[in-house]
Amino acid sequence: MNTIQSIYKEIEFAFKSKQKSIKESTILFLGISHKFGLEHIHEPLVIDIMKMVSEKGADVSYSDSFIKEIKLNGQITFVEEGKEKNLFSLTRTMESVPLTAENLGNFDCVVITTNCSYNLAFIKEYSKFTIDLRNRIKNT
Repeated sequence: MNTIQSIYKEIEFAFKSKQKSIKESTILFLGISHKFGLEHIHEPLVIDIMKMVSEKGADVSYSDSFIKEIKLNGQITFVEEGKEKNLFSLTRTMESVPLTAENLGNFDCVVITTNCSYNLAFIKEYSKFTIDLRNRIKNT
């Protein structure tokens, strides 16, 4: 199992422990830059996780004060006679969601993906459900 799959499994486990489904959930990913304070995405790990969760039926968004806009590119494929065939390509432009109490409350789940200087108590207070992949707060 690779890193992306293991992180997805961690997210899936957290949802199941809350008796929730990823499918049709709204999920906000906090932090997509490689390291806090960098204005670029050095490793696309978080983007790949966002794509995987999206492919499972979630509506994903992100918040990052350093990365204002991203494009998610993906191929929609199907298997016919044992061979994968591209059905169509999907490109989605996303803008960073401002980190406000109202915005946090609008998502079913908030996933903390990077070591960041976010006010974790604020995030925990206004989020319905949090998953902290950096283990700075307890998943709630």
